[in-house]
Amino acid sequence: GKVLELNFKHSLLKELGRHSAFQASAGDDALALDLSRLLQDLAELEAAEPDDPKWADACERCQELLQALNADVETSEEVPALGKAAEEEAVTERAEISPAKASDIVLSCGRCVRIVRPDRARRAMITFVDEDAQTVDVLYPKPKGCEKQEDEEEGVAVKLVQALQDFEQSGPILSEDSLYKAASAAKEQGNQLFKLKDFEAAAEFYSAGIAGFAQRPIAQGEQVLMKNQDTEKVKGGLTRSTVLSMDAEGSCEMMNGQEAPASELLPVCQELLPLHTSLYMNRARCRQNLGQHKEAAQDLTAVLGLWEAADKRLLQADPEMKEAQEKGLYTAEYLRARSRLARGLSKAAAQDVKEALVRSPPAATVKQLKQLKVEVTAAQEKQRQVNGPLAKELAKLVISLRGGPQIS
Repeated sequence: GKVLELNFKHSLLKELGRHSAFQASAGDDALALDLSRLLQDLAELEAAEPDDPKWADACERCQELLQALNADVETSEEVPALGKAAEEEAVTERAEISPAKASDIVLSCGRCVRIVRPDRARRAMITFVDEDAQTVDVLYPKPKGCEKQEDEEEGVAVKLVQALQDFEQSGPILSEDSLYKAASAAKEQGNQLFKLKDFEAAAEFYSAGIAGFAQRPIAQGEQVLMKNQDTEKVKGGLTRSTVLSMDAEGSCEMMNGQEAPASELLPVCQELLPLHTSLYMNRARCRQNLGQHKEAAQDLTAVLGLWEAADKRLLQADPEMKEAQEKGLYTAEYLRARSRLARGLSKAAAQDVKEALVRSPPAATVKQLKQLKVEVTAAQEKQRQVNGPLAKELAKLVISLRGGPQIS
């Protein structure tokens, strides 16, 4: 057992060294930390008795690591914020930017402007103006709820500075107009900012539109989406149900036997599904451009959940709605596959690509999906090369800890 244990440690460290240049994802970092802790604990167990319960604990941890090496589907983290949480998310996404005074000129200290570059635009506050050099120093605000400090940049050329849009001065506001009118306005404003490549600002306005849907009162007999109690067993982590009743405290009894606060449910507004899903889809695109792939996957899961809850009778009666559903489903699956691949979840990404191809999308989308499939397959092969030897050594250790046959 000791010989095998030392052999395992040697082989494991050798494999880790061989793949030291491998670009690990956040999940891989956690896995490496678990492996490191396991090695440390095994070293401490060298002087322990064979019947020490710590050996059994080490065996269980080995099995957990084996599962982590051979499976990468983490859909439990891809559940979107629903109900009240969606409203709070819209506020959290707001960046802390002081409103500019109408009497200010564009290039004045304290003025909020947009720094525009070919690949991306960002809002910022001017902190210093150098008229001779025709440059400004700026401070980029951090989103609320973010621990990261504000970014400073000195010597930004004046030609890169643009004024904010008029509607940005007060930020996205949930008006008292009809849901359709308010959400449509938020989407249009977000689209304008997206075209400027200011993805942070655009996401704020899409979030405001999404929050408007979250504030919509829930009625008895209405279809809703809710977070499933066991997200590992249910695809996407969302389940659809119908509200049977609601008590005075706002707790809803669902047709599937579950109970949930109304503030944690997302009403499925059938007539406005194209608008609702486009807000989530557009925000997902913003988050992908910002590298926020976990949050993007959450938004795309919401798109899939909403379209899958669409009333079939409504789809049959409205060809345009049916077409929007079909496009929304395969587009969301394609984009979610992209985000999952970026997070190292190649197995889940492959499933999204497979399901999107089954929907018979147009030729241009099929070409994109096939190219993505090649990337996913390459990622899976690379993952097997890295994880395979580690899984084999862990399997040997499990057999050793359980007193099985000695494997050299």
